[in-house]
Amino acid sequence: MKIIHSLVAASVIMFISQSAMASYRTCQGYEATIVGTDSSETIHGTHGPDVIWAGNGNDVIYGYGGDDIVCGEGGDDVIYGGRGHDKLAGNKGDDELYGGKGRDRLRGGDGDDYMIGGRGRDWMTGGPGYDKCRDRGVEVYACP
Repeated sequence: MKIIHSLVAASVIMFISQSAMASYRTCQGYEATIVGTDSSETIHGTHGPDVIWAGNGNDVIYGYGGDDIVCGEGGDDVIYGGRGHDKLAGNKGDDELYGGKGRDRLRGGDGDDYMIGGRGRDWMTGGPGYDKCRDRGVEVYACP
């Protein structure tokens, strides 16, 4: 399993594969600032706004702070938005999406997905498959 970090200080340091750096990827219409690979990996965003494209592996993704946009793509992904108004998309696979604080938009996509909105006014939608949603402690077994 690979671990991808993105730290912001005086400069941005990203540990990603050479082939991923050469790839132009978009996530929900935005150019990705952090690009994963098709391997299973753990991806760490920054405490500011990120656009993360994870690739086709079974990934664990941490958005942290900021208004993040995250695309899990293929594989069974676990995505944590963190603070901010995040837009999380699991896409293909059986995914888990956790919004955190803020007004979040969670979209499961294909597969059997589990979504937790967290604090704030959240919007969740499933997709093809058996999906479960939970927001503010109330579980909804059939996400719209």
